[in-house]
Amino acid sequence: MKAYLKVITQEQLAASVPPQQAVPIFLSKLARLATHIEGRLRKENSPVAAFILARDQAFFKTLFFSGDRGGDLLNVRTDDVIRLPSGGLLFNQVWGKTLRGGRTNMFALEKVKDETVCPVRGLDLYIDTARQLQVPLDGMFLFPPTTKEGEIANKQAATSTLEAALRKYLKALNDDDGETIHSFRTGCAITLAMTGVPKQQAMEHIGWFSEQTPAYYTKLSRVMGVGGVSAALASEEAEKAVRDFETANDVRHVEKAFITQ
Repeated sequence: MKAYLKVITQEQLAASVPPQQAVPIFLSKLARLATHIEGRLRKENSPVAAFILARDQAFFKTLFFSGDRGGDLLNVRTDDVIRLPSGGLLFNQVWGKTLRGGRTNMFALEKVKDETVCPVRGLDLYIDTARQLQVPLDGMFLFPPTTKEGEIANKQAATSTLEAALRKYLKALNDDDGETIHSFRTGCAITLAMTGVPKQQAMEHIGWFSEQTPAYYTKLSRVMGVGGVSAALASEEAEKAVRDFETANDVRHVEKAFITQ
């Protein structure tokens, strides 16, 4: 696990961010978050608000299971996603020349037994909601922002917008521990470490590789493999491993050694 946290620290340093690990979001909190948002979605009458709720739950689930950077995931277009024969989804991120030298990052999202957190179900719910609201997403950014006039803008949403929404949802749940958008990436990395996924496989899934990826089909065969990273994240063992981690690191109910007041 130290190797994973070291990579996170190096990434933050490269981005001029203080080397402090983001508070991780794990499956248990993702489930509470998703349940809250979907509950509001079922009661929502405003088309714009319904679109935002559907988009946000799909974004948060995808962000966790991909381990992607928030800004990079917001740059994904609907054309970058294909359906796999297994029913899962394959994302083919192609970064522009000004962003990491035109590199690519592919990752697969498999269906998860727990439908509450399943990223594939979350994305399907989002697309179905957009279709019912007659919002055309073909060729657009996958998670577009809305305008003040209530229209869907065909541009990349700001990370700050989704982070503000995250904080709003967590505060409504009285479950805000200072998480940020980066918390999903941290939670994904720790989950992979706890489930014993080989470091190199996890780094490739999350996008922590420095070389370009010319061997497109070689990597494609790995991310589609049933024994790969996406399968590990979808397994029941992932939830158990994270529960053990949370128990060992939960100090909220521990008595203080020194009372200062």
